[in-house]
Amino acid sequence: KHGKALEYYQCLREDLATWMGALRELKKMVDLAEDAKHQWEGEITWRRKERAWEWQEDVADVLENKGLLEKSIVGDGQSIVPTSINKSQPTVDEFGRDLTSMATMARTKRWE
Repeated sequence: KHGKALEYYQCLREDLATWMGALRELKKMVDLAEDAKHQWEGEITWRRKERAWEWQEDVADVLENKGLLEKSIVGDGQSIVPTSINKSQPTVDEFGRDLTSMATMARTKRWE
């Protein structure tokens, strides 16, 4: 009678040890998956911030080109100047390419 009970508990203990080992392995895999998920979420958040800044720049550029923007923020973000003063930027690069059309192409590519 005691022998069968001892044998039953011994088998149960072996099964539990096997399950605990399997759960430890699964925990390592789940931790790796969670770390990858958190890293991915961080990258997605950064991309969303970049896109928001690009969107703001695109909107300001379009408004400025249409003459609907009275003032713009330049430099460190604390100096506000009329857009007529901000026009001093060159419209061609060192190779003679038109920068306004290149900016428009880049903006159109982002919108696709």
